Amino acid sequence: MIKNTLAVIGLAVLTHKAYQHYLNYQKLLAENKCLRQRWKEAMAARQR
Repeated sequence: MIKNTLAVIGLAVLTHKAYQHYLNYQKLLAENKCLRQRWKEAMAARQR
């Protein structure tokens, strides 16, 4: 009984950590997209 309870708690913690990493990854992707766009705009303005 205790092993099952600890397994469920461990799975919940693991799931939470995985979700936090996923959210951080999505945030980094959005930030990277924004920075790439700003870089392209800066390079286009520089060539004019």
